[in-house]
Amino acid sequence: MSLLMIEEQLIQQLIKADKMNSRCPLQKSLIIKCGLPLNIVEHADFRDFLKDCHLKYEPVSSKKLKSAVIPSLKINVLKKIHETINNTYDLTLTIDVWSDRRCCSYLAITYHVIDEKMVPQAYLIDFTRFKSPHTGENILHSTEDVLNRFNIKEKVFKIITDNASSMVKAYKFGLFADEEHSVLEYQTDPTSSTNSPSDNYDGK
Repeated sequence: MSLLMIEEQLIQQLIKADKMNSRCPLQKSLIIKCGLPLNIVEHADFRDFLKDCHLKYEPVSSKKLKSAVIPSLKINVLKKIHETINNTYDLTLTIDVWSDRRCCSYLAITYHVIDEKMVPQAYLIDFTRFKSPHTGENILHSTEDVLNRFNIKEKVFKIITDNASSMVKAYKFGLFADEEHSVLEYQTDPTSSTNSPSDNYDGK
């Protein structure tokens, strides 16, 4: 994200907060939306910039961001996700396993719905470290753990993955042995290699 875009988002949030006469949720825009590091709030120049934009800005430490602000945001987001799930009967999931530059693997599960205004919405319900060998059985068990935690296993209508062999094996028969309505789909990129990170192992 460019500095210009970041500055525009900051100004919009500051104007909104000023109208509401409340503390500006800068941590939400900066850390979550812009993906900036937590310690940016400790920089003197950054604090001066925010004070120039908003006289009522109250500096916050990176320690407070970690211990209070972000956990509070997480609770609010999870509450919104649970409320949406409770009002949804058929969920479509996209599931992916990928590795970073250090060869550490992660499992991401996103569910997709169309809200009451007929607007498509996507919620990342879990993003977790995946240390086990990337077998179909391990992927399925990890998926079921997440779905059981959110109590949505019986609401899953469709699962979409890439065409990695381990992914296809994981959901070949759906989440239920006798399930008829759950269908697995996978997306194929003709320009990509048939070898997916999901077929590899993460020994870390």
